[in-house]
Amino acid sequence: MTGMGWAALAGGSFALTLALLVAWFWPRHVDLADALTRLAPVTHPSRTHPREQPATLGSTDRLGRWAQNTLPARLWLRTPARDLALLGILPTRFYGEQVSCALAGLATAPLLAAALGLLGIAVPFTVPAAATLLLAAAMFHIPHYTVADKATKARTEFRRGLSLYTGLLAQRRISGSGVPQAMENAATGTGSWVLNRIAATLDKTRTSGVRPWDALKDLADQVGVPELRELAETLEQAATENTAIYDNLRNSAKAQRNALRNQDLAAANAIAVRMSASGAFMALTFLLLLLAPSVMRLLTPV
Repeated sequence: MTGMGWAALAGGSFALTLALLVAWFWPRHVDLADALTRLAPVTHPSRTHPREQPATLGSTDRLGRWAQNTLPARLWLRTPARDLALLGILPTRFYGEQVSCALAGLATAPLLAAALGLLGIAVPFTVPAAATLLLAAAMFHIPHYTVADKATKARTEFRRGLSLYTGLLAQRRISGSGVPQAMENAATGTGSWVLNRIAATLDKTRTSGVRPWDALKDLADQVGVPELRELAETLEQAATENTAIYDNLRNSAKAQRNALRNQDLAAANAIAVRMSASGAFMALTFLLLLLAPSVMRLLTPV
């Protein structure tokens, strides 16, 4: 192959890699209809008989659907269903992102080998072949870590919103509202996405026949927030046994805020430790740079 051919191959590989990376980092728009379907209780018809996906799927969703139907199921290892439900990401999109990252890994090693060939550096065939497989396998799991990191932050925000919701519930109950009415009123009129999601879940109970506290239990199981299940059990007890729960709600909201504050303090301490370690490392590096000339003169024979 001539130099022009190698240049064309390197340019095409680089363009493909760049396009895949841009597609991966491009902001996503969640399908509201699909998100509301996943928010519905387990017994809701939309969950027991899922509707067909819309025809206008993105390229990543189409790629993920093809991969899900074509590739072996054991390839996906473990799908983070709770994290995806919390973030409102379709499983097919998640699979598509995995395949896109793997394709980017497949294109990176040949690109580097072609670039080295243009520079006159001969690389054995086994090296780029092994690097291609390793990069593809490593980049295939990047969406797992990305989703897990985003879900951890979203779950913390969910707990913050839940503490606010618990306090609003206590205010609604002390004003004389019934449990179902207090649950709906406390979740409306705020800009919190957590309360908006709770409100969407409670809104579906009007037509599904599911009790609102059972819907919150299903939501807690879907997104992996046990504090929401505990709150739903408290509300169920108040509704079925007609017990006063104002003090319990106030204490629960206070306990949630304390837990979040302790979590923030632990995170701040961890950041301070990392900053101290970084500062010590930089000071040590600066000291070594200062001492290096003197040590070199001592070690150099006259």
